[in-house]
Amino acid sequence: MAEGMASQPAHFYTTVFDFNNQEHLFLPYFTLQHWKKKKKKKKKKKKKKKKKKKKGLKWLRRKLNSSADQLSCQCIYAPPSPQYCSHQLVS
Repeated sequence: MAEGMASQPAHFYTTVFDFNNQEHLFLPYFTLQHWKKKKKKKKKKKKKKKKKKKKGLKWLRRKLNSSADQLSCQCIYAPPSPQYCSHQLVS
């Protein structure tokens, strides 16, 4: 085995530390190729078109609560009326 190693150029071999046996191994380089991680080519992502969100009840509730000058309640009803709403009025 030592004769085969001497016939090859030095860069064909590399040393690897074997942690199980606590020794350095002098291995041919090509046996280590499968240990190296191959770089994966990044796939280009297709841009997705953003869907326009429909303004629903949450948007309306936020709008009502944000306007301080207008009396509004936590419900979706505006103007607040006691028959629909039991919340306290927010000024």
